[in-house]
Amino acid sequence: GSARVRERAEEKQERKNMDQVKIKAEVRTEQGTGAVRRLRRQGLVPGSVMKMDKSGVELIKFSQHEFMMAMRGHTSKQLLVTLEMEGRDVPALMREVQNDVIAGTPIHADFSEVSLTQKVRVVVPVYLTGEPKGVKIGGGVLEQVLRSVDCLTPEGRMRTVPAAEAELGYRHSRFMDDGSVILGARIGLTEGSETEIRQRMEELSRKRREKQPLTMPSAGSTFKRPEGYFAGKLIMDAGLRGYRVGGAQVSEKHCGFVVNTGGATAADVCRLICDVRDRVRDTSGVMLVPEVRFLGAETPW
Repeated sequence: GSARVRERAEEKQERKNMDQVKIKAEVRTEQGTGAVRRLRRQGLVPGSVMKMDKSGVELIKFSQHEFMMAMRGHTSKQLLVTLEMEGRDVPALMREVQNDVIAGTPIHADFSEVSLTQKVRVVVPVYLTGEPKGVKIGGGVLEQVLRSVDCLTPEGRMRTVPAAEAELGYRHSRFMDDGSVILGARIGLTEGSETEIRQRMEELSRKRREKQPLTMPSAGSTFKRPEGYFAGKLIMDAGLRGYRVGGAQVSEKHCGFVVNTGGATAADVCRLICDVRDRVRDTSGVMLVPEVRFLGAETPW
């Protein structure tokens, strides 16, 4: 197929690149300090080639002048080359070149035989920088385990959306934009110790109970976290802890929650949210944006 054609083209390009650096070499039998010094006096550079199957090392020698000419314009310390050795071409990676400390000319070179077609497995280290919002703010990222989402579109059609198309972000997904209603989701979990998992669940639940008003009805956290601030702290600093409109109240336990103390109406909650937004804007200059969704009525702002 097209993938195979592309792979062959890449291999051809690799060979073309290697053809640009060819080094004529011979197998050498000379070993030892004295023998190596004699080779260098003859204008030759001793070297070695590590076999691809790691079965051993093949000793080689090549012209110092021809090597220096072939390496002109190539500054990489690890370079793919072709070693022309007695009628056979050996693709190799140049691992190290030792130079004379005074003259700067090459006095030894080490190579590793490679294959242009054989697939290899390598470990590539990845370093992440910056502050991940989902982990720092929310304690985790659903996208890591989400596989797909079942939803009902505004046209009344059932649809399964792959996780890669869900456009998940901090307090956002594509479903918030297109008006779809989420019906379910499939996630992929990693098997672990039941005891450790239960302990972790209990720890997280305990922390939530300690910090959030879970014993009272609410729609959860009311406002999005503004960049560089905490909504609950801004509301508390504005003197709104325990502020009430009808049966709706700013939670005394966590100011980021609006709770129903009993008999609160939707109008009470909307009025309270507007009051909090306005007071925080006036006291701190920060505009809070609700993260709760309003159904059955227009957004009160």
